[in-house]
Amino acid sequence: MLLVLAMALGAPVPGLAGPSELAGRVHATDGAPVAGATVTMRQPESDRVRVAITDAHGRFTLNEFTLTGAVTITVEHPAFAPATTVITVEPPPAAPLELVLAPRGARP
Repeated sequence: MLLVLAMALGAPVPGLAGPSELAGRVHATDGAPVAGATVTMRQPESDRVRVAITDAHGRFTLNEFTLTGAVTITVEHPAFAPATTVITVEPPPAAPLELVLAPRGARP
């Protein structure tokens, strides 16, 4: 499984586009966008969940939530190995998340 964020893991994530929106893009290791991927955000403390499906350009938006702190992001697509990571959500500045998936069966 390979999931790369555009920032150090555990560091605050500047992808909060507003008080209730986390946006980003999912792409393959070759840079091609991954359309139809399921991006799930779960806050472990409250078990709140938000789900988005990536568009043709691999973009997604998770919205209608109000939280800061640690969340688990899981990305799944039938052609790719699923990936999960924990990030810290904090208020703006807005910068989209960049999530990278490896093809199923690929070696890390």
